[in-house]
Amino acid sequence: MEQVQLQLQFKVVALLFFSILTFKSSAQYTPPDGDYLLNCGSSASNTTPSSEDNRDFLPDQSALSTRKHNSVVGDANSPTLYAAARVFTDSSSYEFDINGTKTHMVRLHFLPLTTALSTAVFNVSANDEFNLLSNFSATNTTTPVKKEYLITVDAEKLRICFTPIYGLAFVSAIEVFSIPDDIIQSSEPTVVGQTDLNFSVSSQALETLYRINVGGSKVTLSSDSMWRTWTPDDGYLASGDTSHQNTFTNRINYNSPGGEKIAPDSVYDTCRSMSSENSNITWAFEASGHATHLVRLHFCDITSLTLADLSFNVYINDEIAHQDLEPWKFVERIATPFYIDFTADSRRLSSRGKWLIRVRIGRPTTTSRNMKGILNGLEIFKLVPASVQHKCYKKPSRLMVSCIVGGSALLSAASLLLFLLYRRRNRLKSKESATPAANSDVSQLTVRSVATNMNLELHITLSQIKSATKNFDESLVIGAGGFGKVYKGVLKDSGPQTRVAIKRASQRSKQGFPEFETEIHVLSGIRHRHLVSLIGYCQEHSEMILVYEFMSNGTLRDHLYNSDLPSLSWKQRLEMCIGSARGLQYLHSGLAHPIIHRDVKSSNILLDDNFTAKVSDFGLSRVVGPSLTETHVSTGVKGTFGYFDPEYVRTRQLTTKSDVYSFGVILLEVLCARPVIRTGLPSEEINLADWAMSWQKQGLLGRTIDPRLVGEINPNSLRMFGQIAEKCLEEYGADRPTMADVVWNLEYALKLQETEMAREPFEDSTNCATELPLPPAIGRWNSISSVVMSHQDDSSIARDTKSESTASQVFSQIISSEGR
Repeated sequence: MEQVQLQLQFKVVALLFFSILTFKSSAQYTPPDGDYLLNCGSSASNTTPSSEDNRDFLPDQSALSTRKHNSVVGDANSPTLYAAARVFTDSSSYEFDINGTKTHMVRLHFLPLTTALSTAVFNVSANDEFNLLSNFSATNTTTPVKKEYLITVDAEKLRICFTPIYGLAFVSAIEVFSIPDDIIQSSEPTVVGQTDLNFSVSSQALETLYRINVGGSKVTLSSDSMWRTWTPDDGYLASGDTSHQNTFTNRINYNSPGGEKIAPDSVYDTCRSMSSENSNITWAFEASGHATHLVRLHFCDITSLTLADLSFNVYINDEIAHQDLEPWKFVERIATPFYIDFTADSRRLSSRGKWLIRVRIGRPTTTSRNMKGILNGLEIFKLVPASVQHKCYKKPSRLMVSCIVGGSALLSAASLLLFLLYRRRNRLKSKESATPAANSDVSQLTVRSVATNMNLELHITLSQIKSATKNFDESLVIGAGGFGKVYKGVLKDSGPQTRVAIKRASQRSKQGFPEFETEIHVLSGIRHRHLVSLIGYCQEHSEMILVYEFMSNGTLRDHLYNSDLPSLSWKQRLEMCIGSARGLQYLHSGLAHPIIHRDVKSSNILLDDNFTAKVSDFGLSRVVGPSLTETHVSTGVKGTFGYFDPEYVRTRQLTTKSDVYSFGVILLEVLCARPVIRTGLPSEEINLADWAMSWQKQGLLGRTIDPRLVGEINPNSLRMFGQIAEKCLEEYGADRPTMADVVWNLEYALKLQETEMAREPFEDSTNCATELPLPPAIGRWNSISSVVMSHQDDSSIARDTKSESTASQVFSQIISSEGR
């Protein structure tokens, strides 16, 4: 009996001892200055999210710093965390009292409860300093979307602002609490590759992308003192991996009290080790393109008898990040954790064009002994540099749109590459077919691969480029954009010298190889008077360079506002609109498969010596096809703020009518001579399309025109022009005209401007234009449609000139004030 009691007592003590150890390793962290756990939109006194997370989330009303323009969707009285959401119709924010300079964990939870929330596009910023989310949309999900950030704020308050871009903004739950100082190192991380850091990592916001338990199972919220989830690494291992998984059952030795806050025991007591001295282990993670990332590697030697048994190399993106890493240089005994931080840019390392961060451990470089390597855990954060781009401001009434949805760019790039592969297999073999003759079938678009062009006349050597630009002399820079700088140059060959514009990709360009390749594929096979011609390209020594015909008079935008250039007459502006519309018409309907430009804007319309307008910059273009039944391309939203088609934003379906919408915005720029988005104005005037169309619907578009044009515009021409712009800006693509319709009606507006009319005195004021009889509604007469359309397939200047005379004959029938 006594023996049984002793055995029972031993089990109780053992169980108690185990419980104490377990409690010590998983004891939840208590922030020294408290925490904020908000169930947004809820009125319930407290909410426990799940069995894994037993913290109490409270109603959010007390933290809201703006009382207006917000409401609740869902069941506010429900005890479930995601049963309700706080919804904003205008810029609104939460404010949290914090104690000075500390790093805070910020987690944002989103679950769209209605269709309106699933289509909402919005920005989220912190203290008007960090753009946490840009053009964010929580679409096509029935599970919560969680975004986590580490933010160091030197202030007494932390303000998180939600700004609607399309529709609404919303949030389901928010967590804010300070974290231990040890989690963010004061020393700068090791830079891998050519990453150019001109700021301190500790002063940036970090967005958590991955948190991986290498060699172990999933670590849930309840097993991590900081309520973090660690994912197993199995899905990120390179194929053919033969590593060993190791488990440790003894106590982990932390260097300092609270060291388990860096990562829990569950991460450090498992690892993955090299299966042999000559093997390696590789992990690959999809990441943001053209971004800098903090890569944290966690080590804890649980496989050796002594620390001297381990030595290995660490590689990130196939470059050595740490050579001959030996744990004894970092800690004094085995089973003691440490971590090393690195910064690295993502690389396009995938055969499918995806941006990746690849981590590898392998045999050491210098040691003569055969030694192995390990890895216990891995975290990847995206650096969010300080910026004030998304300040918390009052949203205009219908600021329709601008969303470049993260993640969709990867899908878009993959789709583009698949299409290009298809075109390569089916491209025409005849070299002459690349530039159709005047009497050839110009409806056939020849798309040639970059690899093929390397051996053809389009390729220009880097030495020729350097000679043309005097080794990229900064004094020759004539512009800059997302791709890089543009230089003026002169190509010297056996023939006459050629003036060219040379666009050189920047190392930190927001655009990359897909845009470079698309531009070559689109422009190498087409020629049109109103499309900028590609002279050649260069792809040597990691350079991506495009060479175009030189457009001496710059961009259309340069001649409208924010420059000292002479003002354009109304007739000149109409002619430029007609020319650029013809270029887009050719892309949409003059080829075997329509091309959608996707970035139509006034800065992408260039003017040559004679002020002929030409459409440029085809890096974002997409081809509809090859199926004859295809009318759109499903893709992520790309383009420029202020020009986005609202239907494209909602549906992610790109059509030729998306270009029509953007062109409608350009028409208003031409008329009003002001930027499409102009902050600092009353909310109803910030967005050009909203503001001008509000006057157009009242019949008072004349109140918006460029003051330099007052008294110059024929009222009938203005009204026709306003109708065209209004139809282009219809909310639904089906209600918009084709570019062929736009060309016809713009030519009509030009004829109305040129027509001599007897005017009453009041007609000198364009504000009174509505008192005149309306010209015909937008559209084309069937009897002359075929004549006007005859010039849409022109592929040479000669054919285009001929077609213009044909158009003049057509308009000779409408020289009266009433039109036809």
